[in-house]
Amino acid sequence: MGVDRPLAHGKSKTYLERVKKNQISHFNTYALPLLVGTVLSGLTIFAWRSLLRENDRQLEQHVQTELTLLENLITNELQDNFSALERMAKRWEIREETKKKEWEGEAKALLDNFSAYQSLEWINATYSTAWIVPLQGNEAFLNQVLSPADQKRLKIIASQQYRRTSFNPLLERSPNGRIFSADVPLFPNKRFDGFIRGKFDATHFLAQLWRDNGNKLFGIQVTDDTGLIYQNLNPAWQTQQWQESTVIINPPGIRWRLTVLPTPDLINQTHSSLLFFLLGGGLAIAWMLALAIYLAQITRQQNIQLEESIRQQKRIEETLEKNRLLQQAILEGSRYSIISTRTDGIIQTFNRAAEEMLGYQVEEVIYQQSLAIFHDPAEIEARGKELSAEFGFPVTGFDVFTTRAKQNLPDEAIWTYIRQDGSRFPVLLSMSALRDLDGKITGFLGIASDISERLASETQLKNTLQKLAAQKSALDKSAIVGTGSV
Repeated sequence: MGVDRPLAHGKSKTYLERVKKNQISHFNTYALPLLVGTVLSGLTIFAWRSLLRENDRQLEQHVQTELTLLENLITNELQDNFSALERMAKRWEIREETKKKEWEGEAKALLDNFSAYQSLEWINATYSTAWIVPLQGNEAFLNQVLSPADQKRLKIIASQQYRRTSFNPLLERSPNGRIFSADVPLFPNKRFDGFIRGKFDATHFLAQLWRDNGNKLFGIQVTDDTGLIYQNLNPAWQTQQWQESTVIINPPGIRWRLTVLPTPDLINQTHSSLLFFLLGGGLAIAWMLALAIYLAQITRQQNIQLEESIRQQKRIEETLEKNRLLQQAILEGSRYSIISTRTDGIIQTFNRAAEEMLGYQVEEVIYQQSLAIFHDPAEIEARGKELSAEFGFPVTGFDVFTTRAKQNLPDEAIWTYIRQDGSRFPVLLSMSALRDLDGKITGFLGIASDISERLASETQLKNTLQKLAAQKSALDKSAIVGTGSV
């Protein structure tokens, strides 16, 4: 009994050590893959978020660039419109006395060239509208005295002898937009002679400017302190508020706020789905690597059991490779045309004999042409009628070659092959189905041999037999006649 206890104690200690070692081994088996997968996933997500931020920065740059371009474009176009009005005022001052018809001609020319102006008016020194072009539709404004607020503003401008365009919103509106007044004071011989006023349809101006020059990957909105002037924004676009950019346009007398938003198309272009593929791919690689490490740990633990399996696998692979090389040698060395197709008839393999027999290069037909390219359509149609009558259902197209093979029936028939140069020759074509381990058809195999010589020999033999039969018949007749004479 005294001896058993140490043995029992020793066994218990060994068992506990083995259990502890197994526990440590199991911990290492799972902990390292989890650690690697977690760290690589974190790095992947960090890189993905960095790329997203870079894309957002690029999108913001696009928006800022478009904003700058539009700001300069609007400013320059406004200045062109104002400069035309100021040149008209300058000619008034130079002439000192302007005739109405002469002024109306200049006004019509300006309206033709600058369509944003709805009308041009001469407001005389008593702040009354004296002339209007065009008069039609504006009769109510003729001889109308300006409002006190409008007079006050214009008197301030006149007192400063400021010869540049003053731009201010009017209370009146066009059917579709906001109207502003562009006023230029007149000082012939330093004598105040009123103003030339252009009624400027800002909404029309901006719409035409955007139509002619705008980038359709952006939307814009133009407002001032009194409200909206123009916009082409879809309300759904404004969900990305952080991507909008605004600038203040400040030509003389103007304070417009220009806002630019990217369209969903531009956002989708910038936020390419490739980023999400990269994220998914990175996470997949991370956990595939973790899985690989896990499997490596398992493999290391089960190395003894797997060694024989690996050796067996190598033997199988060597055998498969030998079989593959043998099949390849048979395929390339065969005198028969061997062509395999997908289930839809598209050619997958095309051996050297087929190249020589049909005159096509392998790259001209692989994954491009159907087996039917080598056949006479009339023969295909005739064969289809035969098979339809045999099986009781319509057989057309590529099914003519595969219907019997699909049902594991022998299918060997004489066909006419057509070479690439158009010449024809007879072949004996055998069709069979290619199946996977589950018996599912994965394609078809056609083996054809040129039987031109055989048919020629058969024809020659037939002709020879016919001649021999004729000669025998003649000899028999001669014998009968000779016998009768005796």
